[in-house]
Amino acid sequence: MPDIAKVNAQKKPAEPSGIDAAILRWQQELPAGCVCLDADVREQRGRTTFAPTVKIPAVLRPVETAQVQKIMAIASEFGVPVYPISQGRNWGYGSAAPIHAESVVLDLSRMNRILHVDEELAYAVIEPGVTQLQLYEELQKRGGNLWPDATGAGPDASIVGNYLDRGFGHTPLSDHQNQFAGIEIVLADGETLRTGYAALGAERIGDIARGGPGAGIDNLLIQGNFAIVTRMAVWLYPRPESCVAFALRVHEEKLLPRVIEQMRRLRFHNVFNGSPHLANDYRVLGINARFPYESADPTKGLTKLQREELQKEPGVAPWTLLAGIYGPAAQVRANTRTAKKAFRGLGKQIIVTEKLLRTGDFVLSLLPLPLRRTRNDLASAS
Repeated sequence: MPDIAKVNAQKKPAEPSGIDAAILRWQQELPAGCVCLDADVREQRGRTTFAPTVKIPAVLRPVETAQVQKIMAIASEFGVPVYPISQGRNWGYGSAAPIHAESVVLDLSRMNRILHVDEELAYAVIEPGVTQLQLYEELQKRGGNLWPDATGAGPDASIVGNYLDRGFGHTPLSDHQNQFAGIEIVLADGETLRTGYAALGAERIGDIARGGPGAGIDNLLIQGNFAIVTRMAVWLYPRPESCVAFALRVHEEKLLPRVIEQMRRLRFHNVFNGSPHLANDYRVLGINARFPYESADPTKGLTKLQREELQKEPGVAPWTLLAGIYGPAAQVRANTRTAKKAFRGLGKQIIVTEKLLRTGDFVLSLLPLPLRRTRNDLASAS
């Protein structure tokens, strides 16, 4: 199989003449709007928060797989490094800027179609530009009986991009790298390939069954650069009868080993059937507030005294555990009792039910707009 890494991982950037020739060919063979040379757009795509700006000669914006094939065939012909992104908005998962100088950015955000939703077998077939919010809204239109497993990267984050970057969420489908199938990919030379059973023409089976005859290549695509994914079947979670968010704020660090041991035990026995998260105060503060540039040096971080002061804010503790409990109502009640007993004496427990969230939404709707707070703020202050 051709290796896209041979194109991307060149030690020396392509000669300017090669890049110029490739851009000319792309302009000739792709529809208007697919090749962007605007200086502001190129500068924005090369900007990062942790390194010098990368110089980008062009941003390519295809709308279909056939155009991705043309782009890669020409890039391979002229030896131009290509850096693909889905939306470039998976906050917390790295940068959307290329690693190598003089790479062109392949922006797949315009490939944003939801190709199919199978409500019987609980999956959706999507393109790389589909966002978390877009899929959520589509499922809500269909009655909200299926849930996408959301990550904290935000509503505008690409689902495909997050799954390929080992993202994680909160439901029983939280391990994103293992919750998809039916991939269509474009190789370095522009050839397309379908993985698993879909390669044999068994489309629906290929969307729900990972693997198939022969060697599996799906995991090579996780944080890999062997190909560009243009289609993916992501698995959805049927709406459970009941669900509870269990939170524990741990104010004494000496209790942390016991908290971890109980968390491990409850996860093993499927009491926590969502993915439990254990975050320090830095993580919680980063979610709820901006860095205090006025009083702290960002190159050195917060001092112990500053962290202790910020921990006095509502919803902040040295360590916070958050886990989901999903299933039939009786099972959720029983597992919640088990969790409360397991963590008794280890910190402040907070149980957030769907009823509590609905009540919070109702209260928010009664407030004047300037006084409203988001659901996340309400939950963190509870």
